[in-house]
Amino acid sequence: MDKRYVFILLVFALITIPGSLLLYENKYTITFLPLVCLVIVSMLLKDEILHFDFNLLKNRELYIWVYKGLAYCIYTYAIGVLVFGTVHTIAEEASYSFPIVPIYIVITGPIIEEVVFRKIIFGRLSAKFGFWPAALCSSILYSIIHYSIERFVIYIVVGLFLCYIYKRSNTIVSTIMIHAILNIAALISATLLQ
Repeated sequence: MDKRYVFILLVFALITIPGSLLLYENKYTITFLPLVCLVIVSMLLKDEILHFDFNLLKNRELYIWVYKGLAYCIYTYAIGVLVFGTVHTIAEEASYSFPIVPIYIVITGPIIEEVVFRKIIFGRLSAKFGFWPAALCSSILYSIIHYSIERFVIYIVVGLFLCYIYKRSNTIVSTIMIHAILNIAALISATLLQ
C-alpha cells in the first residue's frame, strides 16, 4: 500500500479513536483536531488535489450518481427512524455548544471519511478481495467510528451504498457530495427536532 495512505490511516486512527473521547471535552481539541487531520490529508494528497480535473464537475453523470446515492441513503435513514426512532450523534449534540462543529460535520468530516473509508480502505481491499468483502469491511469500520449503537446497522447500509456509488461513479467526489448533503440534512433535522 502507498505510504501516504498508511500515514493517512494512522493519523485518522490517532485522531479519531482517542479524539472521540477527547474531541468534545474542550474548545481547543474540538477546534484543532479535525483541522489538523484535514491539513495532513490534504498535504499527503496534494498531487491528486493539484491534478484534479474540474471538468468532472460539469459531467451530468456525476450528479445522477449523487442523486441515486442520496435517494438510497435517505431511504435507509427513513427506515432507521421508523424502526429505531430519532437519535442524535455526539457530533450533532456538540454542534449546539461549539459553533465550529457544523463546519466540520459538513465539510471536513465528509472529505476525510470518504478518503479513508472509500478511497483507501474500500479501494485497496476491493482490488484484492472484490466488492463485497471490501464494502462490508469498510462499512463496518465506518459505522464503528460514528459511535452510535442505535444507528450501527444504518451506518453499515449507508456505507455499502457509498461504496457502490464510489465504484460505479469512479470518483470520490460523488461520495463526498452525498456525505456532505446527508450531514447538512442531519444537522437541520437535529436543530428542528431539538
